[in-house]
Amino acid sequence: VKYNSNGAEQWASRYNGPGNSDDQAVAIALQSSGKVIVAGSSFGTSGSYDFGTIAYNGSDGGFSWIDRYDGAGNSADYVSAMKIGNNDKIVITGYSYRTKSLSDVVTVKYSPNGIQQWAASYDCPSNSSDVGSAIVIDGVGNLIVAGQSFGVGSSTISTIKYTSSATALSLSDGWNMVSVPRIVADYRKSVLFPSTISSIFAYGATGYVAKDTLQNGIGYWAKFSGSQTVPITGQPKTFDTLTIGLGWNM
Repeated sequence: VKYNSNGAEQWASRYNGPGNSDDQAVAIALQSSGKVIVAGSSFGTSGSYDFGTIAYNGSDGGFSWIDRYDGAGNSADYVSAMKIGNNDKIVITGYSYRTKSLSDVVTVKYSPNGIQQWAASYDCPSNSSDVGSAIVIDGVGNLIVAGQSFGVGSSTISTIKYTSSATALSLSDGWNMVSVPRIVADYRKSVLFPSTISSIFAYGATGYVAKDTLQNGIGYWAKFSGSQTVPITGQPKTFDTLTIGLGWNM
């Protein structure tokens, strides 16, 4: 609901997720354009909650864009906090269940127009449950997430810093050969290359095979609509081991 400075209602907008069940708003913020960004947990068609992020037009409350994030475990995902940076990019943190009882901290970053740029997860050394609770952006664009990690009989505060460094892949209209040049938290095709308009194919012993999960060090063919730049954010990969077969190798 938007009110003017005198408390008079200007518009009201409702969102009912695809699960036609509970939807819970957790955070709200404004972009410099005046768009209203709301993030929360929304029941999906898989029978559990997903991250739900909605951009409303500030003038009339109409939907500008909507995006949903379902974690790698295809289980419940809960938003805890959101921030908008100086460049209007959106970052959201919370937690995502990789099993029915164990969760990881999950942080998702969007472009100002709602294009998912990357998603990163954190699992503590004890491989127990982790919850992201708060997020800030420092002066150079790094993201700092604070939360809680649960061990045997106790819990600890976890603080995670994600650098703003990324490798930008310049892609042409049509088919491109792409790879994963950094160590990332989520290797799913839908996270790394959300704008592809085709399956992503790798060449194997039986020919080209569609892949939903990618790997470092392998080239893939993917099709895109229009020239674009896709950032791959993660830790630098400075060492690799290649398996070489008898005869010619690529």
